[in-house]
Amino acid sequence: MENNQPIIKKTPKSFNLTVALLVVTALFWFAYAIYALAFRPAAIEGMAMPALIAAVVFSLLTFFVYKRKLWAYWVGLIFVVANVLLTIMDEVGYADLFYLALSVVILGLSVKSRSVFRKLPSE
Repeated sequence: MENNQPIIKKTPKSFNLTVALLVVTALFWFAYAIYALAFRPAAIEGMAMPALIAAVVFSLLTFFVYKRKLWAYWVGLIFVVANVLLTIMDEVGYADLFYLALSVVILGLSVKSRSVFRKLPSE
């Protein structure tokens, strides 16, 4: 008997975790932008707009990475590396350490789940 069932490849857990952590990162930047605008406008008003831009970029990247767009993978990788470098070059506090750890984990998981973005022979 011949089995005509299509082969369904499971999505690696590393990919699902990467997408989830990208959502967490976008929410982190949205929360930081709201905090900067609402509660400390005099102290960090210069960071509100960059934080909002980062939140929007991470949100869009999350959407397109979830859709498995190869260009989003590379842009996301570059964006995360840039954020890691900027975090290291800044004054480091508890929020920075949290964000740095989150970014490094995203970076590692992104590299690990790279195979998700390769096209299948039938495509």
